[in-house]
Amino acid sequence: MPIAADPNQRFEIVLESDQALPEDERPVFVYRYLVKRKLGPIASLVERVTHAATDGDMPGHDELFDAIRTGLVDWRHMTDPEKQQELAFDAARLEDLLTPGEAMEILFQLHFQGFGLEDKKKSASA
Repeated sequence: MPIAADPNQRFEIVLESDQALPEDERPVFVYRYLVKRKLGPIASLVERVTHAATDGDMPGHDELFDAIRTGLVDWRHMTDPEKQQELAFDAARLEDLLTPGEAMEILFQLHFQGFGLEDKKKSASA
């Protein structure tokens, strides 16, 4: 079965700033794997962001946050910033939780769908 068709297949994104936290406290964003039709607009947005310094075509915040909602199915260890309590999953709350810079970090990780730097190193040496 293709990985994107299997509802049990997921990958996780952890912000770099949260990597050092204990696993039982570390905020985690859980995503489904995306097919090309869903990943294409994300890849285009990554391309725009990559070239924004030279061509000035930086995406707006709404476009950025809409993109990182694509495939987001859950999160763990997310805390409401005002109440300091565990926050139930609600993708509409991303703008209340993330800075635009953190959203950009998630966008780039989402583009690679869990295939991180360590995985690239392993596949290059194989």
